[in-house]
Formats: sequence, C-alpha cells, structure tokens
Amino acid sequence: MANGRVQAPALQGNLTLRPAPIQSDTFAAPARPAQDNRLGQLAQALSTFSTSLGGYAQTMQPTEEERRRAIYIAERRIHGMTREEQNALSDAGQIPVYEKPFVRQAVHAVFGGTRGATFAADLKERMTTDFDWNTGDPDAFITNEINAYLQNSPYRDDPNFGANFMRNADSLRSWAIGYGHDRKVEQTVTDQEQAAFEFIDRFTRGQLEAGTDPAAVARNLFAQFPDLGKDGTLGVDNDRLDNIVLNVARRIAEEQPEGAMALVNHTRKGRDGMERSFAMDRDKQDTVLQIMDTAKRAMGRQSEARTRQQLADADLETYRGGSADAFRDVTFTTSDGRSVTVTKEDRMKAAEASYLNASEALARGRQETPQEKTFRDLRVARMNGRKLPYLEERLTNISDMATVDLIGDPDGKAKLLDKLLTYRVIRQESPGAINAYTSEKDRDFAEAFVDAVDFLGKSDDEALDFAIKVAQPIDASGRESLSKYQRQLDGAVNDIASKKGWFGIDWDSAPGNYSTVRTKVSQLAEKMVVAGLNPEDAIKMAAMSVKQRSTVHNGTVLFLQGLDVPDNFTDLVDEALAEFIEKNPKVVQRSGLDPEEMTIVPLGGDLSGGRFVIASKENPVATLHDDSGNVAVITLAGLRQVSARLTKEKEAASLQSSRQASFDHSVMQKGLVYARDHDGSLNWIDPKSREVFTFQYTEKDSYPIWKKTGKRYRRAQVVKEDGSFVLKGYEAGRWWGRLRGSDLKQYREDMKQWENDIDKAAERRRKFWGNILPSVKVGNTVLND
Repeated sequence: MANGRVQAPALQGNLTLRPAPIQSDTFAAPARPAQDNRLGQLAQALSTFSTSLGGYAQTMQPTEEERRRAIYIAERRIHGMTREEQNALSDAGQIPVYEKPFVRQAVHAVFGGTRGATFAADLKERMTTDFDWNTGDPDAFITNEINAYLQNSPYRDDPNFGANFMRNADSLRSWAIGYGHDRKVEQTVTDQEQAAFEFIDRFTRGQLEAGTDPAAVARNLFAQFPDLGKDGTLGVDNDRLDNIVLNVARRIAEEQPEGAMALVNHTRKGRDGMERSFAMDRDKQDTVLQIMDTAKRAMGRQSEARTRQQLADADLETYRGGSADAFRDVTFTTSDGRSVTVTKEDRMKAAEASYLNASEALARGRQETPQEKTFRDLRVARMNGRKLPYLEERLTNISDMATVDLIGDPDGKAKLLDKLLTYRVIRQESPGAINAYTSEKDRDFAEAFVDAVDFLGKSDDEALDFAIKVAQPIDASGRESLSKYQRQLDGAVNDIASKKGWFGIDWDSAPGNYSTVRTKVSQLAEKMVVAGLNPEDAIKMAAMSVKQRSTVHNGTVLFLQGLDVPDNFTDLVDEALAEFIEKNPKVVQRSGLDPEEMTIVPLGGDLSGGRFVIASKENPVATLHDDSGNVAVITLAGLRQVSARLTKEKEAASLQSSRQASFDHSVMQKGLVYARDHDGSLNWIDPKSREVFTFQYTEKDSYPIWKKTGKRYRRAQVVKEDGSFVLKGYEAGRWWGRLRGSDLKQYREDMKQWENDIDKAAERRRKFWGNILPSVKVGNTVLND
C-alpha cells in the first residue's frame, strides 16, 4: 500500500459521462439510459476508507464542457419564448424545473435578469408619464417598487433569480438621475420661453388695441429683445425668441392682421450686421408666407366689413329719411382684391332690421307706449314702401279666425278682438296702411265688425256674429231670401246715387268709374241684408265702407288693393302731375287738358303693383303720353320720393323758422343791432359801445354763441339784415337817438322816400281796381283800396 493509498489500477474508470440530448416537448430532464453504477456506489462506500476511492468519486462530476452544454440547451429553450411568456412564468412561480442544480441555477438567473429588465422598462414608462418629478423622490420610488415586487415574488428567496433581477432593475436609478436633471433643464427653458411668449403676446396685443401704429408696435417690441435674449435678464435663446415672435404673429393674424404683417416685415440688424426681416429669412419662409396669407385674407374680410358697415350706417339714415327707394346694387373691391356685391334687397333688409333694433332703444329712452312706437315705425316703413313684420302678423288671418265655434273659445275670441282693435287703431291713424296689411277678405270682415259696433251699436259678440255672416259668400238660401229685397235695394242705391256727394263721397257728380263703385256697394249691401240688416241701412253702411276703403282723385274712385299709399296720396298725385306737366309741356297743348282735368288709373286694375297711368278725368280709358310718345306713368315709389322731398322741405323750413326765432330772441337779449359802417361793412354791433360782434352755432345748440371781435364802428347806420334801411321805432328804435346826427338826417330822407313809394303804389292799385269795381268807403277808408 504505497503512498498510503490502495493501488487499484483496474478500478480506474476512463468513461466520460456525456448525456445525449433528445427531442422533448417538456422541460423535464431527459431520461438517461440504464447503466451499471455499481462500481460508483462501491467507490463511494469505500471512499471513507481510502482517499483513492474519493478521487474516483470526483471523476463522476460533469466536466466544464458538459455544464456549458447543459446550460446552453436550457437557455436556448428559454430564448424560444417571448418576454411576456417569460415574465408570466416568473410572476406565477412556474419557471421550468431542471434536475441538475447548475442548470436550474442558470435558468433562474436568466429569468431573473429578463424580469428585471422588463420591470425596469415598465417602471421607466410609468415614471415618464405618471410620476410627479416636481415633488417626488425618484430613488425612493424605484427602491420601493423593486422591494414590493420581490416581496410578492415566488422566487424572493432565490439568490440566482433575485440578484439578476435587482442588477437589471437597479440600472433604472442612473436613468432617473439623468432624466430628472434633463427635465429640470428643459422645464427651466420652457418656463423662460413661456414667460417670453406671454410678455411678447401681451405687449403686442396691448399696444395694437391701444391704437398704436403697427410699425411702431414692431419697433417697440424688438427694442425689448436685449432684455429677453440670451444675454438679457430672461436668457431665452435668440433663435427661439424669433420663433416666439412668429408664433405671436401667427396667433394675431386673424384679428390684428396689420400688426402681424408689421412683425414679419420689420427689419433689424442681425448678428452679421445685415438689415433683414423674417420675410427675408429663407429658413422661416414657409411660416412667414402662411402668416402673410392669413393676414391678407383677414384684412380683406375686415375691409369688406368696414365698407359694409359704412354702407349700412348710410342706409340707416336713408331709411329713416324715407328714401330707401333710392337703394341700388353696390359693388366694391376689398383690400385682397375680391369683388363684393351688396344687392338692393339686402341693403333694404339690413336697413330695416337696423332701424327696428334702434327703434326699440329709442322707445325705451322716450318711454313711448307700444301704440306710439307702432305709429312711429309705421310712418317710417310706409315712407320706404315697407311693411312692419310685427304689425303684418297682427293684421293677417282675421277672417280665418272667425268661426261659428269662436263664441265658445274665450282665448280665441280674445286674440281675434285684439286683431280687430289693432285694425281699428291703424285705420284711424293711417287709413292708407290698411290696404297693404290686410287682404280684401279680412277687410270685409273687419269693416263689418267695426260698422256693426259703431253704426248699429252692437256688442262685441253680436258684431262678431254679424261680421261672420257678412264675410261668408251668399248661398242658395241667402239668394232666395235676398230676392224679395232686390227691388228695395236697387231703389236705395239709385236714391243715394242721385244725391250730391255720390255715395257720401265728397264731390258733386258721379265718378268716372260709376259702374265699378255701384257694383262694390251693391254686393256688400246684399251680404249685410242676408246678415239681417234692412236694405236702407245696408246701403248706407256699404257706401260708407266703400268710401272708407277707397281713394278719390279728381272724381275717380281708386281701389288700391294691397298698396300702402300715403295718407296724403291725392296731394302727392297733384304734385306729381304738376311735375309731369312741367317736364312735358306739349301734353297740355296736345290733349287740351288742364291739370285739374287729369287723374290716374291703376295700371292693370287692382293688381297694379304701384303703377298708375295718367288719364283724362272724364274718360279714364283715354291715357296720356309724354312728349317722347311713351305712356305717361306715375309710380308709387315716385310718389314716396315726392313725399320725402316735401317732408324734408317742410322740416327744413320749420328748422329755419325755429333757428330764426332763436336768433331773434338772442339778438334782443344781447341788445344788438345790425348796422353799416362808413366803409360799407355790415355787422352786428352794440349800439352803446359800437363794438362789433360775431356769432356761430354748435352742432348741439340751435342758439347762437356771440363773441366780440375787438373792433368798433366809427359811424353806425342801423339797417336790416338784407342791408335795407330801418324806420324809426323799428328794430333797436330805443337806441335811435344815440346814433350820430348825420345818420338821423339820412334816415329821415330814406323814410320820406319810402312813404312816397307807398303812396305811388296805392295810387296805381286804386286806378286798376277803380276800373273794375266801384269804390266802397266807410268814413275816410276805402275798403277796396
């Protein structure tokens, strides 16, 4: 037994254990082939007795190559799975189990590292989106999350899994440090840029809204750049500062386009010493072009809006003055080159809407009643040939509401009575407006109701019942009952027709359109008889109703259905005829008619549309022609223009009269006289001091404001404002004696001449009238002098 060990060469084994891989679909260790291990067992047993046997036992351990091969096979199977599958196995405690410890350790280490990497990636995403970097502690947060995972992991006590998990998960700490630093830097830059943006935006908008010239706003803004830029207090990068200005320009381009254009076109010295603007910078060309395009379109819209507003303001004044018939289509070009047309109808609607809106405010300011406001609105609308929408709504469908069931419907009856009250009020205020706001059917019903109340003394319910019957067509039974009254009706019509003031209409003879008027009266009277009225009263009421709804000019009854004619229609027609004759002098020569022998006839009957032909009063069919040979026509629009002109002339005369009265009162209060100096100049002076005064009017006041000129008259001769002399005792007579003696002598001579002129004129009148009329004297007074 040399060397203290048993020498047994025959027992030395040189077999190498090389487990062969087999195909398997599980992660269990492959089955080993049956082998004879008895020698190994024997060696193990004898190792306690011999170190040589122990050495043999060590030869049974796998070699390094075998270890690497086994681990490789396990890792290959692991890497055949997705990370989600690996993570699911790790979290569920289902990592594949291998028989060999070293393989199992390696597998757990791989799974731990993989889970740690995915854990770190998930936590990084959470921290990027949800973590509060302003107040939170990222290192503590990462530590808590790692510990929480390991605490709940099935492999929390496995050093192979845990060590590799922590190593990969812990790498997140270095990222968190860098990310937090970068975020603070980025937040600082963002805060700086936001502060710069807010300042530039507020500064630009404030100055533009204050009315500062856009070019001056741009100059003032860029003068702030040294303080805002990299070397200034705020420390914003210069390129970023330029982008902020462009951002502000883009934002204000819609509402302040001139300001945006000024910002992009403003030239300033660059770092290279060259003068350039944003518009000259090729790198910013796309942004600048977008801003300029937006600004140009906005300026075009604003230009259009300004022109429309100017037009609307002028149209409102035109509408108030009653001259909306002068509206025409208007075409204008905007600043961006677009052609815009505002039609006549659009102008009319806009002016009408503006007037009605202003009317509401005016009524509140004047504390007008609804009726007063309606009358004022109606007057303006009629001057312009328009209808009031709210009044038209209240005066339509009157007869349609009147049914036999109305008596049992309190609400419906109240609404109908309100319409009838409106009808009555409008008819009393403006009879001509009724035709335009009501249909003939509604007028028949309303007139029957009003006449039943006023003429027959019926109650509202009785008058409604009567009006319902009158408004209905006469049926067969009505015709039968009417037949026994027909002769009586004809007699009543003939009787009233024979009287002066035919049908109660104020002229001495029957109208030229006798048959038309008679038919309308007879038809209306027949309906009233069927409704229960006796023939005599029916004829009287019918004639009165026809008169109420008719317009008469020079003996011709005009039925102006649906036309809103002015209440002074006949006067306007006379004025229009006078203008027509003045412009066409050959008409009178050719026709032999005087103006009072002319009248008008609706062109096309009741559907004239506001056009009338000029005709002979005696023969309305014989129409006249102007000097050019065209049919002589007068339009309702033309009559409204005549009315507007006459109204303006009347208002101007009234204003002048009022201003003259105020002026005369002011002169009297100041004690001034109108005088001529030695050089012929004329002025108002103080007769005491002969100081010269001048006066002026303000826009608000009609009373003159007097001022001294600092001059005095050397000689003063009191005269009238037209320069003629003043009699003693007339105008400033109490200052007469204070004038100079030479002036008094001149006055006496002027007065003597004036008296002589009066005597000569009286002598001429006596001589003229004495040849025609005998003189009638009472005492010493000649009455026809």
